[in-house]
Amino acid sequence: MPQQSHHPHHQRGGARNGGSSGAQLVVDERLQQLVLRMRSALQLGFRSSSSLERGDGRWKDGGQKWYTTDAQVQGQAVRAIAAFVAALPPQPFPVSLLQAAIDEAVPALETLLAAEQDAVYKQAAVATSGLVGVLREHHLLQLLLPLAGLLSPSKAAVATASAATAMLRIIGTAKPRVADKCRGLDDPVWQALEEADVLGNILCQLDMGQSVHGTTGVAECNEVLAMILERWPVARFRVGHIQSVRMALLSHGMSGNKAITIAGLRACSALVLCAGVATLFLQIGKDLWATIAHCLQTFKSPWVRVEALRLLSLLARVSSFSASCRGLHLQAIVEGCLRALEEAREARSSTEVKWVALEAAHATSVMLRWPGDHHEVFHSMGVAQIISDLLLERDALASMKSSAEPSAKLRHNRRPRGTGKGNLMLWPLLWESLGFIAAHYKSPLEKGPLSGKSYHEDILCGLPGTACARLLRALHRSSNGHSRVNEEAGLIMDEEQMTGQELLQLCRAVFLLLSSPSQGLSACSRLCLKTALELHGNDWLLLLVDSLALGHLAPSLVRPDNLQTAMNLFALASFAWLPACQELLLQGNVLEVVMAVICIHAPSAFATKWERLSSAKWSVSHARAGIAAKTCCQEITEDWEGDDAVLFASLCAFAKLASGSKWVNGLTVSLKQGRLDDDSLHSRTHGELVSILWQLAEGRTVSPGVCWWAVCGLACFGVYGFPSTLGRDLYQAFDNSSLADIVFVLADGSRLHAHAVILAIRCPSLLPNQSPSSNNTTTERFVCHDVHLSDHVSYEAIRALLEFAYTGLVQIHSTEINSVRVLAKRCGLLPLISLLHNRAPVWGLAPASCDLASALGSVGHHFGDIILKGKTDARSIEDSLNPCQGRKACEQIGDHVHVHRVVLSARCEYFQALFRSGMRDSMVGTVHTTLSRESSKALMYFLYTGKLNRLTEAEATCEQWDIVEMCACIIAPHYTYLRDTGAFDQLNDGLKDLLRTSHVQYALADVQLQPA
Repeated sequence: MPQQSHHPHHQRGGARNGGSSGAQLVVDERLQQLVLRMRSALQLGFRSSSSLERGDGRWKDGGQKWYTTDAQVQGQAVRAIAAFVAALPPQPFPVSLLQAAIDEAVPALETLLAAEQDAVYKQAAVATSGLVGVLREHHLLQLLLPLAGLLSPSKAAVATASAATAMLRIIGTAKPRVADKCRGLDDPVWQALEEADVLGNILCQLDMGQSVHGTTGVAECNEVLAMILERWPVARFRVGHIQSVRMALLSHGMSGNKAITIAGLRACSALVLCAGVATLFLQIGKDLWATIAHCLQTFKSPWVRVEALRLLSLLARVSSFSASCRGLHLQAIVEGCLRALEEAREARSSTEVKWVALEAAHATSVMLRWPGDHHEVFHSMGVAQIISDLLLERDALASMKSSAEPSAKLRHNRRPRGTGKGNLMLWPLLWESLGFIAAHYKSPLEKGPLSGKSYHEDILCGLPGTACARLLRALHRSSNGHSRVNEEAGLIMDEEQMTGQELLQLCRAVFLLLSSPSQGLSACSRLCLKTALELHGNDWLLLLVDSLALGHLAPSLVRPDNLQTAMNLFALASFAWLPACQELLLQGNVLEVVMAVICIHAPSAFATKWERLSSAKWSVSHARAGIAAKTCCQEITEDWEGDDAVLFASLCAFAKLASGSKWVNGLTVSLKQGRLDDDSLHSRTHGELVSILWQLAEGRTVSPGVCWWAVCGLACFGVYGFPSTLGRDLYQAFDNSSLADIVFVLADGSRLHAHAVILAIRCPSLLPNQSPSSNNTTTERFVCHDVHLSDHVSYEAIRALLEFAYTGLVQIHSTEINSVRVLAKRCGLLPLISLLHNRAPVWGLAPASCDLASALGSVGHHFGDIILKGKTDARSIEDSLNPCQGRKACEQIGDHVHVHRVVLSARCEYFQALFRSGMRDSMVGTVHTTLSRESSKALMYFLYTGKLNRLTEAEATCEQWDIVEMCACIIAPHYTYLRDTGAFDQLNDGLKDLLRTSHVQYALADVQLQPA
């Protein structure tokens, strides 16, 4: 019995699980009787641990343990425990008062859960579920193994449901202790789950549960699966790569049972946190989108729609989403998202309806991130009008925050994924959606002039004017001290209650409106910003620069806030679109401040992956911090702007502020012409900044958006294009008479040598009208062609154009920009045209590449001057006799590849020495190797593109593949450490996939998850 005081009631401090000391428990007479009854029933089953012949070490602590196989004793004990658990008060109470009784009940439950009689383990499962809230951690781990046994399809459905409920509470109660984020080896709960084979039993339930027990227990098992997958990333691919599991969960989403549908969708959402599993789900296609559309259109329950929208948001993070989601299902999904947003406009909307609207705004924002046909669907259904109406009715919806207190049912469903610290509101998502709409906007036919008032009021339902007006009002108040910033909550305290995250998204939305590829939208946004600025004046703009200089320009005791820094940078980048504002800002030290920010934040882009994860400000760069912060065996890292909002914003601000400024023009005039490389640029004025921009533009470890804006920054210094190793190698062939087959002759007699194969791929407009004779065999040298150019073409302009065609990078003097611009337009060099016109990069556009992959196909076949022959593989006679099907002038038999001396000499020192040796091998048109055909193709692909494709098992020899597999198996135990330290960043996707698969197989060594 618990120790009693002199009073009839026990009064002790403390609360359940360590609550406040003021909590009290009154142990009434009935509860005391139930404790006595339970102890009396348990006495018959106690045995000393020494008398039990068990060698698993489970009872190594000695003393008495409860164990009996007598069905009558088991029945008595389980009924007594169930009565005791049912009598426990629902409110928090000091567990210490009844700890002795609880300690006696746990070992009995461990045995009763493994009993053979259905009635016994059913009652034991129910009692365990009710007792979880007051158990110690070692008791929770002790009960996991017998509970896992009840998840087997052979057990009663009621017991399975109760066991799953108990496990759900155990997993949610235990504190996570994960040092190894991928495998969870240091977490005792995960170790207990592995030992009990919980995942294996749940997967068996997925495969057989409905056929054996109907729908009973299915929802509970799915809930347990979802929580395990959310908490331990290592389990995601192990479960998600099984096709039958994915299809079973989707079928649960189509179920008419609301609980099963919600749990199935939640498990799917947990699985697609892994990029590999998300890709597998997208490959399902029609069934996947039919499930989501069905949930959005058919179910009236807000919780089903919430889970469907969460799953949609996670799937839409993958760039291949737009190619996968098409047709009628896309229309139904978009309609479901927009309908949820419209429902939130009602003043009397319930909390649940508003929560659905928040998730719909989240899904809409993620979907609009990517270009594709879905933008047309959104526009046809009036997404701009809905966003405009919501923003105009903001006052009526001011209470709609993600941090609002949800209902009891919502608390039961746990905090939504992706809301970060819980202070995210609807409005940042609406502004983010507006920015992505602007980034991919295609203007309709404009009937009137751009300055027409009616057109500007019509475009995007007046959203550009609304965004510019609100941005100027918020910034003006902030700079004049009419609002204050709550650093802890990130809240701008004015009458509009605008959060810091909202102001960041608003600044970025205005910047994307100004830099939209649609000239009409961009012009409209500039006019709106200019009009709004006239109302507030522009003297206060320099205060933004002063605020930005704190902590960046010189040693300071003030630690800069990344959120505020990103906001100021996007605001400065936006104002730089107006010439008057740009001139005003440049009168101060704005460029010096922005350059200091770039130099401070750029090292994070070159850091290892683990360092980036530990220091990244997810709440700054993403509105979905909770999702992005979860690590996995394969993460989704396809965000165009990258994970550092400050670096991205600083590059945007520098490119817009410096473009055309006198400061930069003075530097570009003094730059010396010559070969461009990192060392030569570093030695120039402001060489540190130029060198950083060069490394970012090379794009080895940075996002495409950062790469593009770094290139725009280089363009301010007169350097146009994308630096690359391939381009630096091809510079050796530029204007080199060796192997040249085209000569450009200018009016003054100057001559420039070029190579037809490079021009055919990079700038076909410069090729002569008559291509090389098709009567020549591919082993003969082509006769040089003289191309006489017009008197209007200068030597410097055509040389710059050819250098860009060869290397993808060129330095152009300011006096030659107009001439090169005309030539680039005629030749169709779109990246160079965009840079010369100082245009903002199109959101989502991949960096330009100077690879020559097309030269290995039919385009470069007629320009080939050498054949690479390897050993003949065992393939059909027809393929061996005619490997160049559809190509003329090829009489070669057997496996071979048509290549080009100029490329091989520039890219490989071996071939360069071979062709210059003067020996017989340098004169013949065929080079023999011991490589297979596919190996030769892979080698050539690397030389022509700088990328290495992984050979498949069918393409490589068995000996080669065995070595690769052996290396992957050796690396598998150390995969997590190597991945987090960035060791795999430079590997191609195929090799990364091989290593990840080996790691998963290593983790599955002792666990068989595939259902029988």
